[in-house]
Amino acid sequence: MDITYNHLKTYVRNQLFYPLINRQLSVLNSSFGEIEKTINAEDITLIYPKNLFLDNNFVEMYIFDNKEHLIMSIYKDELITSKIFCLRDITLVDSTFNLQNDARTLILKFRDGDIVELNSTRDTNSNHSRTFSELILGISRLILNSRG
Repeated sequence: MDITYNHLKTYVRNQLFYPLINRQLSVLNSSFGEIEKTINAEDITLIYPKNLFLDNNFVEMYIFDNKEHLIMSIYKDELITSKIFCLRDITLVDSTFNLQNDARTLILKFRDGDIVELNSTRDTNSNHSRTFSELILGISRLILNSRG
């Protein structure tokens, strides 16, 4: 599956038609509505759906737009919380690649002390870890390009 905002949204909505509605996907579907109240979906350049395809975990969405923002949308305790970061406020980008298990990690530290950590093998199942690794590379390139 190609993971873009529109593909993810279509995937989630198609899965909701099955008799056993997955709570993770139901929450994710609600998150799309909340996100679109804040930003224009056409401005989204990249999305990283942390915990997608992991049972018993709710998806955390990390959305990058064409205005150099990172929008983090997290569901916890019956609340969907969004936080918006400016890419210019990143103070450290730490990227690693593990040669033994092909895990790619990206840690972003922000001026206000917030930390975002993405890991291609922990954030999804083994069937999608390569795709998540590619997403992390895309995020790295996007950040580098935004910093001139």
